[in-house]
Amino acid sequence: NTPRGRFTDYAALIVVPLVLFGVIVGFAPNFVPTDEVRQHPLGGDFLQEYAGGALYRDQQQNNQLYNIDVCREFQHNEMLLRFKWDESNFFPMVYPPFYYAAVSPLSRLEYLTAARIWLFLMTVFLIGGLLILKFSLRIPTGWLLLACVTAPILLSLTTGQKSSLLFLILTATWASYRADKPFMAGAIFGLIAFKPHLGIPIGLFMLARKQWSFVLGCYFTVGCLIVGSFMTGFDICTDYIDVTMGFSNYVHNSGYHLEQGFSLWSAWQLAVGDDMVARILTILCSIMVFGGTAWFLRQPGCWQGDNLSRSFSAMTLATLLVAPHLYAYDLSMLVLPAILLADIAIRNPGNRMDLAPVIALAIVLFGMNLLIAFGSVTGLNLGVPLLVAVWVWTLKSVLPQGPASDSVAVAVPAQAS
Repeated sequence: NTPRGRFTDYAALIVVPLVLFGVIVGFAPNFVPTDEVRQHPLGGDFLQEYAGGALYRDQQQNNQLYNIDVCREFQHNEMLLRFKWDESNFFPMVYPPFYYAAVSPLSRLEYLTAARIWLFLMTVFLIGGLLILKFSLRIPTGWLLLACVTAPILLSLTTGQKSSLLFLILTATWASYRADKPFMAGAIFGLIAFKPHLGIPIGLFMLARKQWSFVLGCYFTVGCLIVGSFMTGFDICTDYIDVTMGFSNYVHNSGYHLEQGFSLWSAWQLAVGDDMVARILTILCSIMVFGGTAWFLRQPGCWQGDNLSRSFSAMTLATLLVAPHLYAYDLSMLVLPAILLADIAIRNPGNRMDLAPVIALAIVLFGMNLLIAFGSVTGLNLGVPLLVAVWVWTLKSVLPQGPASDSVAVAVPAQAS
C-alpha cells in the first residue's frame, strides 16, 4: 500500500464517522430540540450522565446519588434541562460513583451543548477503535467502515449511549495483548469497570489461564477506580452496592423490553415467561458457556497467531451471552469479533467455512432490528442462538493446530505460550 493510499484509508476512517456525527446532530430526533413535551429526553440516555453529574456536584444532595426520588426530580428539572419530557419515565442511576464523578464536568454546560459534546466523544471513541484495527490488521478499509452503519453502533450514537467506548476498550485491549504488552492490556481492560458485569467474564478467563500480568493490570486500574469511588463518599458506595445486587432482576424493571435484550437471561425470560424456569435454564447455559470457554482456552496454541483473535472473540461472545443485563446497543461489542474473524476469513480464501461465523455476526449486526421485531411477535430472540453458534464455531476453530497453520504469526506474551 502506497503512502498516499494509507493516508486515504486513515482519512476515511476519520471523516466518515464525523460525517455520521453531523447527520445525527442535525437530523436525529434525540438531538433536535422542540418546544413540545417530549416522549423521550433530548440527548437520549445521556440525560443519566448529565443528571448524575449535576447531582454529584450538588454539595447538599450528592449523598442521594442513588435515591430514586431525587434522581427523578433532577431528570425532570425543566429549569436545569430547558426541555420537558414524559414525567412517568426516568433513568435509574446504575453506574459506579467514579463514573458520575468523571462525567460531572459536562453538567456545568448547557444541556444540549453537553449532549452534543458527549456524542462527539462517542464518535471519537469509534474512530479510535477503527484506527487501531486498521493499524493492526491488513483488512480492507471498506470492511471497517461498515462498522459505522451497523445497527448497534447507530442505535448507540443516536440514543446517547456509550457502547462505542466499550468497543474502543476491547479493541485497545486486544491490540495491546497482541503487541506483547499484557499488563497494559489488563490496565486498559480494567476501564470497563463502569459496567462491571461486562468485565467479570474475561477477567475470570484470564485468571483461569494464569495470565498474571494481564490480571495485575486489571487490578491496578480497578483499584484506582475503587479509590476514586470511595473519595466520593462511603455512603454513596454502599448505596451503589445495593444497586448492583439487583442487576440480575433488571429485566423485570418497568420499561425493559425483553426482545431487545441479547443475553441468555433475556432470551429465556422472553421464551418461557416463567421466572424460575428461565432462571434455571440461564444458570445451566451460563455454566456451559463459562466452562466451555475456560476449557477450550486451556488448549495449546490458543494464544498464538490467528488463534489469539479467535480466543478473544470467543471471550467477548461469552461475555455477551452470560451478562445479566445486555441491551441491543451493547451489541456494538460484537463489531470487534466480527472484524477479527472477517480478517482471518479474508486472508484464508481457500477455507470458505471461515465465512460462516462472519455471516452469522453480520446477520445480528445488520439485522438487529428485524430480530427484535421477530422476537416481539414470536417470543423468540433468534439473535441469541446465532451468537451461541458463533461462540461454538469460534471455540472449535481454536483447537490446537499450531502456529504454522496461521497465515500471520504475531507476538504473544511469553507466559501465554
